[in-house]
Amino acid sequence: MTETERMPTIRERIAVLSVNMFIRPEGIHSGKWFGSGDHKDLRTSLLLRKIRDFDIVILQEMFEVGIRQRHFVRAAYDLGFKYHAGSVWPRLTDRFLIDGGLLILSRYPIVERGQHSFSLGSGSDGVCSKGVLYARVQLSPDLADSLHVFTTHTQAGDRLKEYSIRAAQLKELQQFVAKTIREDPYAPLLITGDFNLDARHDLRHDPATGDVYSTPCEESQVYQTLYSDLHGVLAAGRTLVDLMKHHDTTKLSGHIHPITNGDGHATLYHESDPLSEEKIGKCIDYMFFSPGVRERRSVSGDIPTLHLSVIPGKTDVDHGDVAAILLATDADTNASTRFPITHLSDHYALRGEFELEVTPVNRPDGSPPRPGQRLYEILQLHFPPKAFTQRTQHLWQWKVRIALLAIALSSTSLVVVIGQTLTSALGTS
Repeated sequence: MTETERMPTIRERIAVLSVNMFIRPEGIHSGKWFGSGDHKDLRTSLLLRKIRDFDIVILQEMFEVGIRQRHFVRAAYDLGFKYHAGSVWPRLTDRFLIDGGLLILSRYPIVERGQHSFSLGSGSDGVCSKGVLYARVQLSPDLADSLHVFTTHTQAGDRLKEYSIRAAQLKELQQFVAKTIREDPYAPLLITGDFNLDARHDLRHDPATGDVYSTPCEESQVYQTLYSDLHGVLAAGRTLVDLMKHHDTTKLSGHIHPITNGDGHATLYHESDPLSEEKIGKCIDYMFFSPGVRERRSVSGDIPTLHLSVIPGKTDVDHGDVAAILLATDADTNASTRFPITHLSDHYALRGEFELEVTPVNRPDGSPPRPGQRLYEILQLHFPPKAFTQRTQHLWQWKVRIALLAIALSSTSLVVVIGQTLTSALGTS
């Protein structure tokens, strides 16, 4: 095919951010009972500053129960994120009380959604409906030009019971991805989230005592199994890339996987240097990507009509430093010294940037784009946000209300019993 026969294309940057935000439901926090807790409102406001430079934002631990997530979604809408998917909701008949805390925001149209709730969960993870969230993100007016986006948050903990539950959940993730992409197996695919599976340490469980032993390694066996299973979902000939493993520049010398869990669980004031050679941590958050090329048959041969590729220098771990967020948004950087936190979350974020090459897209009336108009702005005209709004399920929230009412009634009954006991005791004294 000669150059003159090739269809013209345009190139567009798509920036993706994925992070476990550690925004647990109201009333659950690591601070004092009547204190400021995990500074959820402060960190949510900082996140709104952070996402201005991104096109797709993927969050874990951003729970729908309560009002904070709802307010966040509305504020993000005003920033141009006209589409969202989430969360993974419990059913009235299952044992889960609250949603799974997964959320996908997008400037590009989300035209299809899906979710899967894991069958098993333990401890506090057995109360929320952890699972997998899916969004089909549209990259052109042609419905065949889309990006499969999946996010997950699996069972936490390294004891044998939790380890086994997580392994079962990852099998369910694999099956859900395979089922979802079956009708369109060659579209680009992104799988990201908090897998709670460490690539930097091998785990061993003592069969007699149940004790857990963690050994630093180049790449853990459980990670290799995860990668192999996810790669096995794809059609023959497709590649799967762990973006942080292959492109991140924050990895410490001698390591092939970066640290992603910050200074540890629930730590929002980070005292260690994330780039220090002395830093010890886990890699439990991942962003897997499989590029896709859609081609259209012509007399001259196959003509690429869509191609999505990684921009290496822009794809890495983002430490979510508060001062850096304020600096990037022209805010008072001195304010960060007065904040009770240094980082956005107890996890580091994952940032992926992609170059989309696609045939030119006109406005719905056939007119060309206005000067400076972004592709997602044109696609929002083709796929009006109101027509693709998610219908949120609210029925499951009655389970939470009933549970809280039961707790309140139990507490009241206990107070009555104590009162009667004291009255009886005082009456006989």
